[in-house]
Amino acid sequence: MRALKFILFVAIFALGLNGAEMSLRAKVSQMIMVGFNGASTKDAAFRAMLSDAGYERFGGVMLLGRNVTSKAQLKASIKAIKEKSPKIFIAIDEEGGNVSRMKDKSFDGPYPSAYEVASTLDIKSAYDLYSKMAINLKECGINLNFAPVVDLHDENSPIIAAKQRAFSEYASKVVIYADAFMDAFKEQGILTTLKHFPGHGSSKEDSHKNKS
Repeated sequence: MRALKFILFVAIFALGLNGAEMSLRAKVSQMIMVGFNGASTKDAAFRAMLSDAGYERFGGVMLLGRNVTSKAQLKASIKAIKEKSPKIFIAIDEEGGNVSRMKDKSFDGPYPSAYEVASTLDIKSAYDLYSKMAINLKECGINLNFAPVVDLHDENSPIIAAKQRAFSEYASKVVIYADAFMDAFKEQGILTTLKHFPGHGSSKEDSHKNKS
């Protein structure tokens, strides 16, 4: 019994040594996600971001259309980022339809909007479609997607309905298709994000443009 207690003490002590308390700076930097210009390590803004990533000044990067031209290019970009910071979040805003960064044919797209998916595909077909989307992102190194949209479709909305970003005007239908989206991405090990809260769905203006 005494030998067992000693072994447990050594094991706990070793864990304590290996799990050193994170500094405040490290904790804060993990809460910061940045965007940047450029789609190549030759771009000055891209190189500046890589330098900051190497010093762990932020915990994630957000990739937008300006950062993506093709699947091969995206793979190379993410590889360069992860070489500087292996545990970093690599996020993208990929809903399909009008809000897509995977417009190049090398991504097996283009992908339909959420409204089109829910209007034309059954749940199994929707899951298969989103699985293909998730597989393409995983192959590039993406580990976080800011989707799906769970707002309700409202014809008066210029930012959701006009771009067909919501699955349906019915909450029950939105839940079912959003689940299919999240399940497909979870299967590939990619985190998803339900949006928007409190919601764009019933907004009569585009909050990206009107800040009042």
